Formats: sequence, C-alpha cells, structure tokens
Amino acid sequence: MKKIKLVLRISRLIFYIALFLTFAIIPTSHFLNHTICAVKTITGYDCPTCGVTRSFSSIMHFKFIDAFNYNNAFLLIIFPISLIIILNDIYNIIFEFIFKKETCSYLEHLFKL
Repeated sequence: MKKIKLVLRISRLIFYIALFLTFAIIPTSHFLNHTICAVKTITGYDCPTCGVTRSFSSIMHFKFIDAFNYNNAFLLIIFPISLIIILNDIYNIIFEFIFKKETCSYLEHLFKL
C-alpha cells in the first residue's frame, strides 16, 4: 500500500509541474478563440465556468486584471482554495521525502488515500 501511495504522490507532483509549466508557456491569446464550451456554443451566453482557462493562463502570466475580467469568481474564490490544497500537497510530499515521516495532505484526507 505504501508503494501505491508513493506512486500517486509522485504522479501528482509531476502533474502539478506539467500543469503550471504548460500554462506558463502557452500564451493566453491561444485560448481566446479556441472555446469548447457547449453552453456558449449552443446559447451564445457564457456559463459560470467560461473564462476559467483564460483566467488561469492570465494568472500564470501575472496578468491579474485580465484574469479578473475573464472570470472573477475563479480568481477570488476557486484559485486561492485550489492553490492552498496544491501547496499543502506539495509540502507534504517533500516533507515526507526529506524527514521520512508519514504525513497526510488535505487532498489525501479528502479522498481517504
């Protein structure tokens, strides 16, 4: 069971690094004309999650005003909570590797890993 937990932790760490690097490398302008939102395609109106990708990309490029304009709920509520959970997970992964003490992050508590 410990090996499975270790593999999951390393996989999550690689995923976080890949996610942040991908959005830091790809310019936000790439996401402006490439929408796949079914609600917006059918109705022409933005759904509550429209602009989240552009907002996250803007945050990764340190354009916080643009991020707020794309989706203010994401910038003010969802992103800070997600960032806390991700940073806690990364901290616990690194802490366990360095000190060899078993820890459990918020994410692992949530999914009972």
